[in-house]
Amino acid sequence: MILIIAEKPSVMKNIIDAKLEEFKPKSSKGYQLGKNFIYTHCIGHLLTLKMPGDIDEKYKSWSLDYLPFDFDEIPLEVNKSVSEQFNIVKNLMTRNDIDEIVNACDSDREGDLIFRNLYHFVGKKIPKVTRMWLESQTAEGIKEAYDNRLSEAMYNNVFFAGKARSYADYIIGLNSTRAMTVKYGGNNNMLTIGRVQTPTLRMICDLENEIANFREEPYYKIKANGTVSGSELSAYYVDDNLDNNKFYKIEEANKIVDAIKGSDGVVTNVETSKKEEKPKMLYSLSDLQIDMDRRYKLSAMDVLNTCQRLYEVHKLITYPRTDENHISKELSLKTYSILRQLSVNTDIRDKILNEGRKINPMMIAKKDIGAHEALTPTTFKASKEVLDKLSQTEYKVYMAIVERFMAAFLDNAIIEKQKIEFNIKDAKFQTEIEICTSLGHREAYKYGKKAGEVKSFLRVKKDDVVNIKEVFVENLKTTPPARFTEGSLIKMMKNPSKYVDNKEDKDLLKKIEGIGTEATRAQIISDLIQHKFIELDKKKNIIATPTGMELIKILPSEDLKSVSLTANFERKLDMVSKGEYDHKVFLDEVKELENKVIDNIKSSNQTTRLNGFVCKCPVCGSDIIEKEKVYACKNQDCKVFIMKNALGAKRITLKQAASMITEGNSKTKVLCLSKKTGHDFEAVMKYRFDNTKEYPNILEFDFNMDAPSEEETETLREEIKPLCKCPNCQSNIIEDNFKYYCSNSECKVLIYKNIRGVKKTTKTLVKELLTKGISKDKVNIVINDKESEAYVKYVYDNTSDYPNKITFIYNKP
Repeated sequence: MILIIAEKPSVMKNIIDAKLEEFKPKSSKGYQLGKNFIYTHCIGHLLTLKMPGDIDEKYKSWSLDYLPFDFDEIPLEVNKSVSEQFNIVKNLMTRNDIDEIVNACDSDREGDLIFRNLYHFVGKKIPKVTRMWLESQTAEGIKEAYDNRLSEAMYNNVFFAGKARSYADYIIGLNSTRAMTVKYGGNNNMLTIGRVQTPTLRMICDLENEIANFREEPYYKIKANGTVSGSELSAYYVDDNLDNNKFYKIEEANKIVDAIKGSDGVVTNVETSKKEEKPKMLYSLSDLQIDMDRRYKLSAMDVLNTCQRLYEVHKLITYPRTDENHISKELSLKTYSILRQLSVNTDIRDKILNEGRKINPMMIAKKDIGAHEALTPTTFKASKEVLDKLSQTEYKVYMAIVERFMAAFLDNAIIEKQKIEFNIKDAKFQTEIEICTSLGHREAYKYGKKAGEVKSFLRVKKDDVVNIKEVFVENLKTTPPARFTEGSLIKMMKNPSKYVDNKEDKDLLKKIEGIGTEATRAQIISDLIQHKFIELDKKKNIIATPTGMELIKILPSEDLKSVSLTANFERKLDMVSKGEYDHKVFLDEVKELENKVIDNIKSSNQTTRLNGFVCKCPVCGSDIIEKEKVYACKNQDCKVFIMKNALGAKRITLKQAASMITEGNSKTKVLCLSKKTGHDFEAVMKYRFDNTKEYPNILEFDFNMDAPSEEETETLREEIKPLCKCPNCQSNIIEDNFKYYCSNSECKVLIYKNIRGVKKTTKTLVKELLTKGISKDKVNIVINDKESEAYVKYVYDNTSDYPNKITFIYNKP
């Protein structure tokens, strides 16, 4: 028997659907049994590295005295949340009739790490262990990967790179996090440090400082509006002696305007030029994330998860976690097979096929490419029925990949420019008009595009008179640098050369494409948000929080904040995967670095503690600190606290809490939600502490006090938009910290934010339940510590004492 182990259930299903044998396998819990094959799956990492306290008792206590810890080998243990599936896979691996085990985990160093850890941990030696390198989830791609499988030993270096990455993140992350938390944080304030996470936070904080230190400066430009040969014309005053044609004294600009007012202009020069615009390179994951952020404000994690579904579930695109912009020569020979399966942009598809067009040679790698090729559609039939099953987000991302692929077959676009110069007396004015005279590859981009205004060149020649309607001074001002969005941050992570000084480091960053990987950058941003080091404003701009800013300020290790350090890590890990660097040497360097880092933290004279400080307690003098749901006195014997959602508040902010505790009122209006009406309102909130009362923290509204809104109110207001209409009474479904519920106080419709049994309850899932009654896709559920996938069904039964009924069904009708 041949045992095939996939990384997740959906991939196992795709392998079965590819029909490596003409035999319908029999389903069992956690695996399926065929005639010659057994198919099973992991659920990501079935094993995890043991925590320091489980390796040695002394590390159970977080103390600087026991840091840094250092292990030559870090033992593995079964991940408790997936222990049942581990036992299933283990039992299959130890069957006596297994002749070959095939590693079908994801085709990257992490996939090899998952499989090798499992194989070594189980300990049963099998005569033949091979590797399927899956680039596509189509039947054709899976069969090709199976037929071309190689001995797992051929991928030893890939595993060593995965193991080195895992050990390095463990040693650096856990040691540094413990040291910083003990010295500067606290029990309720873990200060996480990571070799990619911390330099990324540093970039965000540096930009925040740049914005804070920015000083607005006024400047002025002279503009002329008029007509020439019957066409409208606008142009700006130009002077080689000015900095970018800007005046910094308005008197100087006014002097020129006064001298030429009332006069017409004369054309002195008309030039036309032409350039060819090449098609954009095929998408890597990061390039796609950057583009989807710019076009649709999709988060990096949303794009990654969407691509995973398009790859695993719908089989419409190739492996998404790729940093490559090229395809191989072998894949370039299959491009027509891909095109024939597409049912969108059929006019472009047919043009390519009928004219026998070849993909642009610059898209084809001239040498061996990395583990994965650029993102492209697959040979899976993308029929209308298949595409109708896609969500709106999935369709947007799919179309972006298809259009970029089609564009690679089309000609260069032709861009022509007309440059017009004219003089008003001795003052020189200039304007440029740019027109795309041949669409070329631009013709492929249709989805979401509106018909643009058709531009044309002006019919103008030298010595034509420009009839000037007005000449005036524009009052302008310098603007601060724009904050990062998730897309622009990923772009900066790919090329952070501005954060290093020497040319060698800049060249290195360019060569290895920055810090982090295609697979991890989205997670890094997500982790920074989760740890409250950064946050997103209502426009999806990234802002460093005070905690994030202070962490970077007090972290006494420049190495951990350095873009160069993590770039060198990635370079060496890449070298390890290619067999060009010994992973043991790499780990020795990691341990040496961590010894230096811990010494720096221990010897630091910095006294600031990042414990979520709000203000001093007026009752006992201890610190009032911020916790997840409350502002409370650090002294456990003291009863001073304010709940963040007190009196229906969407969130009492830290500033408001500090003002309430120290001055008796919030100073600014608190945004609240009326349970009675389902609408939000604003009011000043008053606070007093009365130790004679059973409930000493007394809060009330002051509707008479005139005060402005809190700065965060607009962001909060966005957060409390109704989720949807109530399926029972058609009132609004709103939310608090724990549940989604009907704003009509007489209606009992509600769904808790942590649905029992559902591994992760999302807002999208709840909306589907309330509007459709059933989830669109299967979700991960855990019942009696057993993990599986099922559809979630919701029914409201007003005749029952418990009217909100959640059930799971495994096969959707």
